[in-house]
Amino acid sequence: MEKKRDDIKFLFNTLALTFTIVALIVVFQPYMVDDPRLEEVKKIESQLINITPQDVPGLLKSTTGKPVLFMAYATWCYYCRQVMPVIIQLMRDHEFDEFTPVFISLDSEPRKLSRYLVHRDFYHYFRPYVLDSGLFNRLSSVMQPIGSSFSGIIPYIAIFKDGRMVVEVNKVVNRQQLLDLVAQAK
Repeated sequence: MEKKRDDIKFLFNTLALTFTIVALIVVFQPYMVDDPRLEEVKKIESQLINITPQDVPGLLKSTTGKPVLFMAYATWCYYCRQVMPVIIQLMRDHEFDEFTPVFISLDSEPRKLSRYLVHRDFYHYFRPYVLDSGLFNRLSSVMQPIGSSFSGIIPYIAIFKDGRMVVEVNKVVNRQQLLDLVAQAK
């Protein structure tokens, strides 16, 4: 009986150690990889623009006279990672040239966000705004007075004209649905 108890204890300790090692690898993996674009990542990380919820209405009033294409997203959000490449491809195809892009990340790890933007070549298409995830719940209260029904569900995509929401969607959309969204805003 004593041997069986020692075997169980050994197995438990081995599993606990294995779990700890795996957890450490998952947490620190982004920092352990020899990243060939590390300098680019650091540059983008230094260019992240930290904002508060109160800054958002001002960002949605375009200084260029163009409507604003707004997106709230996070790199940890599965659906955001699905729709972001579609939006960026539309930008590459010049489908959104008549819009000023305002994309706000809810990521709390600047290095992870910078890696995401650099390794997918997304950072060329918009300024990287970051809203502290602790302030995220306050965003809906500043968006409602400008016509948005933002409830905290991401990805959230909307088009604003003169600081007022024209059309919005808070579900995963495909290329055609995004083009239809643009058509509705015209």
